[in-house]
Formats: sequence, C-alpha cells, structure tokens
Amino acid sequence: MQLFNGLTIDEVIERQSILFERLYVATETYSLLYNCYVNCIRKKERDGGEIVVGWRRDRATNVDGPEIMWMLTHHAVWKPEGGQAIDITPQRKLINGKMEIERPNYVDFMPDTSATFVDLENPRSPVHIPSAPDAFGYLKEACNLMDKRHALARAADLEQTTKYNAEIGRVGDEVGRLVNAHMKRLQQEINQQKH
Repeated sequence: MQLFNGLTIDEVIERQSILFERLYVATETYSLLYNCYVNCIRKKERDGGEIVVGWRRDRATNVDGPEIMWMLTHHAVWKPEGGQAIDITPQRKLINGKMEIERPNYVDFMPDTSATFVDLENPRSPVHIPSAPDAFGYLKEACNLMDKRHALARAADLEQTTKYNAEIGRVGDEVGRLVNAHMKRLQQEINQQKH
C-alpha cells in the first residue's frame, strides 16, 4: 500500500530515522485543540509563511521503555518564510490516567504533499506502524488491528452508540497478545545470541 509521498509503509518503517524531522512546538493562544489546519490558516493569515502538511509521529502505546509502535496522524504545521517549521497545535494525551493537554517541546513530523486536508469534518484516520522493521510479523498485524480499533472507535463516536465497545475490547486484547508474542520472541532471540 502506498500512502506517504509514494513510499510504502515498509519503506517508511525502514527510513523513518531520515524521513521525520524533529520540530519545535510553540502553541498560539488562539490555537484550538486538534485543529492543526485551521490553526495554521490563522497563523498564515496573521504572520505570513506557509502551511506544511504531512504526518505527526506519536507513541501508540503506554509501555515503559522504547516504543514498539508509532501512530502517524495526518497533521499540518506552520513554516515562517525562510525559517524552520513549527507545530502550533495543542494535543491531548492520557497522562496519569486522565486526558490532559500535552505540552511537548518537540514533535516528529514527516512532510507529505499528498496529505491534503480535503474534508475538515472527517479527517484521515491515523496509521499505525512498527517502530523498527518487524522480523516476526507480530507488530505489523498489531498495527493493522490498531487501525481497525481506531476505525471502530470513530464509528462508535459518530453513531454515539456502544454497539462497537465489545469489538473494540476484543481488538485491543488481540493487539496486547501480539505485542506480548513479539516481546517474548525478541527475548528468545536475545537469549540465543548470549549462548
């Protein structure tokens, strides 16, 4: 499947260390939560510059240690004339068991001219990818399920019903099983290399 500037997901996984730029975050007082494109339009009208569209890379899991999956979210940032792009949009994240506004110093962003904002009411769904090449295949399967889980949660929000909750829970359990299988297999590989 080709999504990102003509690259396949596997190519993005392999090249992510060079594809993503680390951008400074400086939210504006008028910036609306999760409204990156609208915020960038306001910023451009006020200060000039340009809007850069692409994908923001965030942790997909709440595990301690190195991240094993990333969530790529369709995103826009503002770039001043002749300067470095910055992210001006606040985000919310689950922190200590509750949703709070996140104030990171930086974000990882991959420009993608094909990631246009066509319908502001129905943004693109995020895409989940393994954080590194997936030798065992568990993480790719888990990422596909995370994409499915997000689509189910979005459908539940739109319909404002709970009919999707059981399926969302089942998918979440399966993701957990796959991540655990990956970690177990990885530990086996490490143990074999030691002996």
